Amino acid sequence: KLFNMDYEYQPKENGEVIFFWLNGFGRVKDEWNIRFTKFPSPKKNYVIMQSKELDVSYPIYIGDKSTKEKEAFSELRFFKVALPKYVERKPVYKDAAIFTQDQKYSFELAQDINEIAFKTLRDRMLRELGNAILRIATKKALEALADKEDKNLGTIVNIVNTLTEKADTRNWQTLPYSIHYTRIPLQEGENILEVKAFSDSREKTETYKFEGKKNKMYFASEHTALTYPPRGR
Repeated sequence: KLFNMDYEYQPKENGEVIFFWLNGFGRVKDEWNIRFTKFPSPKKNYVIMQSKELDVSYPIYIGDKSTKEKEAFSELRFFKVALPKYVERKPVYKDAAIFTQDQKYSFELAQDINEIAFKTLRDRMLRELGNAILRIATKKALEALADKEDKNLGTIVNIVNTLTEKADTRNWQTLPYSIHYTRIPLQEGENILEVKAFSDSREKTETYKFEGKKNKMYFASEHTALTYPPRGR
């Protein structure tokens, strides 16, 4: 409808195979820390937290805080925020194809899961960063307040805050790096398909057999799981 096109499925005379190639493994989550420094605000009842690393500034409203909390915020100098980041796992195999009856069928990219993950995290990052800054700034201000009231209490609060300030690094680690697919028309009778994956230094071949039958549709997949060591982006 979007492209004003009509489509009518025409079944293959002897059936067909829809073949999916799952390559590598997707990204994994890690943690990184960003330093924020407090700067004076021209507006009353606000403090400004700035990160030179990200080149962003966030105003924090403290007008609804108690007098002691405001005092604690005034003494706040800097703090670190723990955030999640993705670490990429590049697949070893760069390309693949299916060979049958002297024909070669190339794969088309269906979904780049790795790239989607990075873009999704970037889109969420700035939206979630503001809440994280407010949370950590409040923690640190209360820590300073507790330390001023009681040195031992301040130490305990510091330990608790340090232990609880961790990025959420939960993630699916078995998703593929990318998903490709191709459609292969079958001949009547037995069909032998050779799935070949290629890298710079190696080749992997797997053989599949399908019986060509009228209006028959098969679904199959091959996962080449080899990846290089993780690296950040």
